[in-house]
Amino acid sequence: MDTKEMLCEMANYTSISGSESGLASYLANLLQEKCDTVTIDAFGNVIGIKKGKSGNRVLLDAHMDEVGLMVREILPNGTLAFIPIGGIDPRILPSCEVMVHGKRELLGVIGAKPPHLQTQGEDQKTLPIESLSIDIGYDKPSDLVRVGDKVSILSGFSELQNGCFSGKAMDNRCGVAALLRTMDLLSTCEHEVVVLFSVQEELGCIGAAAGAIDKNPDLAIVVDVTHGMTPDGSVERSFPLGSGVAVCTGPNIHRSFFQRILETAQKEGISYTIEVEGGDTGTNAGVIQLSCEGVPTVLLSIPLRYMHTPSEVVQLSDIDDTARLIVSFLGGDLSC
Repeated sequence: MDTKEMLCEMANYTSISGSESGLASYLANLLQEKCDTVTIDAFGNVIGIKKGKSGNRVLLDAHMDEVGLMVREILPNGTLAFIPIGGIDPRILPSCEVMVHGKRELLGVIGAKPPHLQTQGEDQKTLPIESLSIDIGYDKPSDLVRVGDKVSILSGFSELQNGCFSGKAMDNRCGVAALLRTMDLLSTCEHEVVVLFSVQEELGCIGAAAGAIDKNPDLAIVVDVTHGMTPDGSVERSFPLGSGVAVCTGPNIHRSFFQRILETAQKEGISYTIEVEGGDTGTNAGVIQLSCEGVPTVLLSIPLRYMHTPSEVVQLSDIDDTARLIVSFLGGDLSC
């Protein structure tokens, strides 16, 4: 299965933080043919292990959860008040189509006040989440919905130009796809490779903390996304789509392995940029670095536009470059 097919199939799954079991089962099944053992732990993390003989254990991590919503209250008018799960920009929500995962799957919309009825200045304001509600077109939603039910934002998976694709949860389905592609290309490896598809990264990197402690790796490579260049974006903090892997440097990152990653990319002719982070990267790299007695950690990021929206955009070449870089790096010396 190529990278495009992986992304297309994963688009069929909802994996809101704390409710990742459907995607977890799918990914565990895919890893069966790539790893010697595959398990789903008590947290819901998917863990695949490919055995090696060197004595070194390498952890490859990508989180599989996505942001979403949760029903907070069933209102007297029949609509559903909600809260966010993870970081969602309230500006994108009015008029969104959603799926309420109630007693059955229920289509709904987040209502928006028509411009004809807005008072002067209302069109200049961002509506707070507390003032929004979901309409499922039913006057007795309590028959079908419970407080605490999850809600996902609907979005298609679309092919754009120049090898780009758009859809929800590309953060971090593209990282998951990069590791699946890595395992396809990694026919042999002298090191033990542990693939961790972790849960609840959007809520504070919870799954990765548990997975890293359990496996106690000698080295961790975390794959996530970073901000892709947009017309209104910061040049200093975003990266063009198609520029390859963004290799992070900073106090969260092991200096020696960072340098060897760059040398590997240069030797193999793999496109890359350097991302600078002066503190915690805000990714699973932070909690993995601090697990056990401390784990040397590197972070590879894939440029992505419009993060945490229903229309995130990535370029396939960046995902494949990430997989190629990891495979090439694992073929070298991994001693500190």
